[in-house]
Amino acid sequence: MRINNNMKNNETKKKQHNINVAQRTKKLIKLNRNELKLKNSRNDRRLKKTEPTVKTEPT
Repeated sequence: MRINNNMKNNETKKKQHNINVAQRTKKLIKLNRNELKLKNSRNDRRLKKTEPTVKTEPT
């Protein structure tokens, strides 16, 4: 019985570890996505500010 229990414990530990890793990567992916979104929105704002305004002079 001891061997069986140990084997079961190892299996559950492995499963839990895999779940933890998956959750961690999910969080990282989410964070990266959010960072990208922030970067894009910041870039858009900067671009809007620095966009040269074309003045049409009357001839």
